[in-house]
Amino acid sequence: MNNLSTMRRILLIGSGGYFTQAVLQALVGLKVIPSAYWQSSPLPAVVEQRLAGVRIDSGGAHTKLPALLNQHRIEARGGCLDQLENDLQSLTFDFLLVACWPKLIDISRLGSIRCAALNLHPSLLPGYRGIDPVAAQIKAREQVFGTTLHLLSDQFDAGAIIAQQAFTLPTASYREIEHKAALTGAALFVEALQDYPAWSPMDQEINLP
Repeated sequence: MNNLSTMRRILLIGSGGYFTQAVLQALVGLKVIPSAYWQSSPLPAVVEQRLAGVRIDSGGAHTKLPALLNQHRIEARGGCLDQLENDLQSLTFDFLLVACWPKLIDISRLGSIRCAALNLHPSLLPGYRGIDPVAAQIKAREQVFGTTLHLLSDQFDAGAIIAQQAFTLPTASYREIEHKAALTGAALFVEALQDYPAWSPMDQEINLP
């Protein structure tokens, strides 16, 4: 596989939770290294926090995320949505990939993203939109789960679908479902990078609130 991250500048953003970490780990395993990472909360103190070559002090809980970021020399920063959107006015990336972000991103402020701004959602959209789709699927006693890669839009989890894949886990725990969704989503993103720009986005047939 070609190292796509040498040809495309990728910004990964996430909450810093398990899903974000698992997506990053899977991307690294697939030899697609994001150029930068932005977290919606302060980064763990052991991360040497940088963006555009500038070191920034940070704090937070320890996870495997710091080791991944440091080992692969991924520029990283933590902060609020306004800070992210302000920085995106001056920093240029080819792709933005969201892996669990708590607030709606204003797509009108993503002009510096050259190719596409995408979200990984751990359900088969349009089913189970919202902030905790894994819990909702467990409550509904689902056994077939999935991950959807879709374009960002001006509504949560409503953008046109680039790709999605189902998987069956009849007796899985929350963490096992989340892990499989992250691995599946990372693979979908890498496949999408290889296929770009020959995408055929599929609009979601849903009644938005």
